[in-house]
Amino acid sequence: MHTVRPVGSSGYGSAAMTIAIVVTVLIVLFGCWWSLICSIAGIALASNASSAGARGDYDSAKSNSNASIGCSITGGVSTLVGMAILIGIAVSGS
Repeated sequence: MHTVRPVGSSGYGSAAMTIAIVVTVLIVLFGCWWSLICSIAGIALASNASSAGARGDYDSAKSNSNASIGCSITGGVSTLVGMAILIGIAVSGS
C-alpha cells in the first residue's frame, strides 16, 4: 500500500542513522574493530533509506531503514560478546 506524503516529510533513515552513528562511536570507543563492518553497513543503509524517502520510494526506504537497524543491533551485540570474551580471557589469566 502506497501512502501519499508531502515531499520532505518522509523521516525515513533519520532514526536509523542516529542509531548507526551512536553504535559506531561506541564500537570505536571500546576498540572493537571487528564490529565496524556491521555499523558501517548500518550507516550506508540508513543513508540509502533517507535518499529513498526523499525520492518518495517509501517501500525501499522502510526496507533499508529496517536493515540498517538490524546491522546496528548486530554490531552492538557482537561488540558485547567480543568484550565478554576478552574480559573472560583476561580474568582467567590465559
